[in-house]
Amino acid sequence: MITNYTIGTSALKLDEFKEHLDKLDYSQCTKRAYLDSVRSFIIHGFEVWTPQNAVAYRDMLVAEKKKPRSINLMIAALNSYAKWIGQKGIKGVKINDDPFAVDGMEIDDYHLLLDHLLKDEKYHWYIAVKLLAGTGTRIGEATQITYGDFRRGYATVWGKGGKERTVFFSHTLRETLYLYTKDKPDNERMIPYGPHYVREALRRIKKRYGIRCKTNPHEYRHFFARELYDQTKDAALLKGLMGHESIATTSHYIKKTANQAMRMMAKNQNW
Repeated sequence: MITNYTIGTSALKLDEFKEHLDKLDYSQCTKRAYLDSVRSFIIHGFEVWTPQNAVAYRDMLVAEKKKPRSINLMIAALNSYAKWIGQKGIKGVKINDDPFAVDGMEIDDYHLLLDHLLKDEKYHWYIAVKLLAGTGTRIGEATQITYGDFRRGYATVWGKGGKERTVFFSHTLRETLYLYTKDKPDNERMIPYGPHYVREALRRIKKRYGIRCKTNPHEYRHFFARELYDQTKDAALLKGLMGHESIATTSHYIKKTANQAMRMMAKNQNW
């Protein structure tokens, strides 16, 4: 067991941690986030990993008014580092789970975005948005899908944790995208970019068109879950399609937006 291991500013030690992460079944985005968190720890003057320093760092992030989820992601990275050097991690901050999907995408937002993309002839992003919203795939999964998979009606992808799963494409989705996909080679990827590039592109698209809701790739996963659950009321079906191990995880994805909740209350309240 390694004890009293100094993180320091040595690039070599970060490289050693990177080599450790590369052996784990984490996505490239997670590995990058973990390394960035350790770098942040160093930059803020904490050169030695100790529980006391980790707590001080966590408290500093709270004082800087970082979002609780962001803080916990950074603490998870430090805890991964601590485990690697044979030490115990620390607890994150408590998250008061919001009962509604804050700034979640609604159907009108979705159609407005699609209209803008078609008007500007940004067909490749139109395809990307339709694929994400129509399947609920994670961005790392969506970037594996080819036009041949799409025409066949299903794709086998490597999901979270390196697990293999099947993604299905509805007849409606394939019919909607037929004109935009019929001449594409079978082996060409439908989203021919890396996850980081897609996130940045969607951020720019949101700003360009003045879209008010979230448009990051993962929001389409939430949008898919909300819309499909509204149609089917079948949480077990949704759990399978989303690739979740627990239905408790699925329930997090079907939260209504605040506007949806208000409309439903106004429509149904008769007292």
